[in-house]
Amino acid sequence: MFFGKRGEKRSLNLGSGANNVQLVMQNGQLVPIASGVNATAAIQNSDVYAVIDRISSDVATAAFKTNIPDPNLNYLLSVNPSPIFSPYNFWQTVLVNLLLNGNSFVLIWRDPITNQPTKLEILINMEVNVLMTDDSQQLFYDIRFFDDRPDTLVASQDMLHFRLLSANTTTQLMVLGTSPLMSLSKEVEIQNQTNNLTLTSLAKSINPSGILTVNKGLPGKAEKENIRREFEAANSGTNAGRPLVLDNLTTYKSVAIDSNVLNLLQGTDWTRQQIAKAFGLPSDLLQMESEHSNIQQIMTYYAACLNRYMQPITSEITNKLATLPGEIVALDVSSITDPDNSAIETRMANLVKNGVITSDQALAILSKKGGW
Repeated sequence: MFFGKRGEKRSLNLGSGANNVQLVMQNGQLVPIASGVNATAAIQNSDVYAVIDRISSDVATAAFKTNIPDPNLNYLLSVNPSPIFSPYNFWQTVLVNLLLNGNSFVLIWRDPITNQPTKLEILINMEVNVLMTDDSQQLFYDIRFFDDRPDTLVASQDMLHFRLLSANTTTQLMVLGTSPLMSLSKEVEIQNQTNNLTLTSLAKSINPSGILTVNKGLPGKAEKENIRREFEAANSGTNAGRPLVLDNLTTYKSVAIDSNVLNLLQGTDWTRQQIAKAFGLPSDLLQMESEHSNIQQIMTYYAACLNRYMQPITSEITNKLATLPGEIVALDVSSITDPDNSAIETRMANLVKNGVITSDQALAILSKKGGW
């Protein structure tokens, strides 16, 4: 692993890429400003949580593969990337951080003799400062560990820097990604305000279970309370569900929830669709019931949407960890689009029926998918 000298001059400190901090150029200086949706607050939104959980879980489930057999790299990525994480939890954590912040940093630890990667370490964004040389041609990463390890400067080839949509047109800032949350500041605020208004309306609205009308004048609060208490006692407990018995001076009417409050409860549908759109997901995946009957078509579209999150992972790994000539790292999404293997079974059956492959070849392919 390359460790640089901390005294070396790096003129541009680009920050950590956290989504609630953006850098702007003012009078020749990079100045941090607050912007977007705070990641910690955003994850408390149920729709944002559902989207991030769905994407990170599915991508973490996808298996790494290489076009050239590479047992060492496959072991590092799929079997033992870290001594403190299982492979699934490791890549899910990477994806959660990437989705929330637009940037995710993984330190590559290498054997000092062979220079081969031995383990990967997920870094907290606030531990990392991205540095660029004066000529904007090289990146370095200044790591200030939160534990008792000394500060470290590493070269770009020893850092997996996953990023989404480098949208800032300032040359020095194009190396930092942007979280989809940055586009949702208004929508999330609307949803939060709607939820708060709904809770307030429910808590403070005059919404009794019913109205008991006594068709005679009542002298004061004490007599009203006595009538209310006697009515509740006569129609609750063991008497609950039994017919009401009222005299000709008393009427009772049940009260429904105010329709305005119900409209507030239904007002989250629009923001839910906006959140799904920002992350590129079919809105059906956030609904309790899909509006479409062709679930396979939805999952195929969903797999295409996932490419925007898988490609930053696989391209960076190919660039930094693939060592064989022409080696390319990819992710197999078949476990996402076809979790029970029904689609591939149908395809293999058609290929055998049409004489394209033999039944033995079909069984060999299915056996690799498991369950055969």
